[in-house]
Formats: sequence, C-alpha cells, structure tokens
Amino acid sequence: MTRTMINLEVLNKRCILDDADKKLLDKERNGWNGERLVGEVLQETLDGRWFMSNILLEHDQNYIQLDHVIITRQCVIILEVKHHRHDYEIRSGKWYFQNGREASNPLNQLDRAKSILAHWFQRRKIYLQVHGYIVWTGDGHIFGLQPGVPIIKLTKLARIVNELQISEMIFPQLHEVLLTEQLKTNPFYLHRAAGQLKNGFNCPACYHLSLNGKSSR
Repeated sequence: MTRTMINLEVLNKRCILDDADKKLLDKERNGWNGERLVGEVLQETLDGRWFMSNILLEHDQNYIQLDHVIITRQCVIILEVKHHRHDYEIRSGKWYFQNGREASNPLNQLDRAKSILAHWFQRRKIYLQVHGYIVWTGDGHIFGLQPGVPIIKLTKLARIVNELQISEMIFPQLHEVLLTEQLKTNPFYLHRAAGQLKNGFNCPACYHLSLNGKSSR
C-alpha cells in the first residue's frame, strides 16, 4: 500500500475529501488491488524473499515509487503494476481509450523508473542492470499490443519469475541499501489544517476514527 493511499484513507475519515482527492483515492485503491495480487504471486514463487515492495526513492529531485523490485544475480527487475478496468488501443506507439481520447503511455513511466533507479545505483557504485515489466492485472484489454513489449499478464508472472537466477549474495546487501535509503516521508503528503480534521485516532487496519476506544461509525 502506497503512502499516498494511506494518507488519503486517513484523511477520508477525518475530513471531507474534495473531488480530486476522491478520484485519487479510488485510483490508489484500484492500484493496490493489483499490487496485492502481484505480491501474492511473488510471495509464493520466491518463498517470501528476493523482492521488495513499495520503495520510494529520490535522485536529483526526481521521485519514483516502485511497486515491486526483484533482485537477481545479473540485474534488478522493476515490476510496475497496472490494474485497469477499461480497454486500450495502441496506434503508432500511442495509447488511446476506447472513446478515442489519448491516454498516458505506461511504458514511458516504466522507462523513467528504470532510468532513475539505474542512476540511483550508479551514484552508490552499484553496477547492476535495471530491467522492468508492466504486470497487467486488471480486466481491461490492450488492442494492438505487439510482441516483445515488456507487458505481461499476471497469469504468466510465476513462470517468468521461476526462470530467474536469484543471488543469495547480492540480495542481502542491496536489500539493506534500499531499505535504509528509501524515503521515510512522502514529499507529496497531503497536508490539512488542524481545524479541518476531526479529533480521534484512526484504526491502522480499517482507518475508521475512534475516540476513547469507541468507533465514530
């Protein structure tokens, strides 16, 4: 679960979200469903090891939120999860919704994450190749998807992961670096004035607000 989603879930119980924040929360919840599905496959396939999730990094004031990262003997693999419910069509390298409106290209986001992570490693004298896949977990279909594009269905993820050569030497060291140097606070945290928020404590499991142990529901 991303920090943005946690912030929004907490705020949703303590104040009235505006339309933009409501839309963002719905998007975050939808994305989390996909990340959870991928995480379950990785837990089972990799025995709960050799991967990390929800890593927030910064390099030269460029921020990346990595859904999942697998550390192998030769490289680091980014898994960018997309859990879309609507269909897309690819024409001449551009992505479009079914109504003809142009959509953002998730491959550009993946390339950006790979580039920033590679430079982040180089600054720390870590010389591993960075690869990446988009894992498509939603019901939406991609029309015009060409062979060789790094987009895989959730059903094929386990087979691909099983073919990787995991390194027991590299993982502990790199795991420690990522764990230690990831950002502890979200630079995009949604601030609200104290007067706008309801008093009480949010349940860490369901985020409902309580006061003196009594739920506000």
